[in-house]
Amino acid sequence: MIIDNLKNSETYYAMNSYFPDIFSKIKSITKTDIGKKFVLAEGVVWVSTTATDYPPDGERQFEAHRNFLDIHFVLAGEESFAYADVDTLTPITEYNLQEDYVLLTGRGNEFTLRPGDFCIVYPQDAHIPKLKKLSNGALIHGVAKIKL
Repeated sequence: MIIDNLKNSETYYAMNSYFPDIFSKIKSITKTDIGKKFVLAEGVVWVSTTATDYPPDGERQFEAHRNFLDIHFVLAGEESFAYADVDTLTPITEYNLQEDYVLLTGRGNEFTLRPGDFCIVYPQDAHIPKLKKLSNGALIHGVAKIKL
C-alpha cells in the first residue's frame, strides 16, 4: 500500500505505464465530473468519482482484488480507511472472479485520506474504504482501477 498526496504523484509514474494518465485525469476532475466514469483503456483502466455517504458502522469488511489494483483518492471531505495484508485475514466469502473481489475479516491499521490524498492498493492489500464517518460534510471521492 502506498499513501501520499497528488502533489507527489509523479514519484510513482515509473511504477505503471498508466499512472501518468490516471493521475493527470484525477488532477483534472471538477465538480461537474462527480458521478462520472472515465474510461482510459476499455476493460483495463478507468477512473470513477462519486459523492457518497458512509454506510452504518459495523457493516464493512475488508475487500481484496487479484486482477486489478486501485488508486483511491479524495476530492472533498475525509475518508477513513483500514488496510491489512490479506495473509493476516480470514476470508468470509469465496473469491468472485467476475467482479474481482473477496471479502475478509480481521484486524488492520487505519488512516485518513483528506482532499488531495490518494492510496494505491495492490492485491496483497486488503482494504476497507469509508470505514467510519469522520465529519458531517459530503465525501467526494473516487477510484481508479488498473488491470494487472
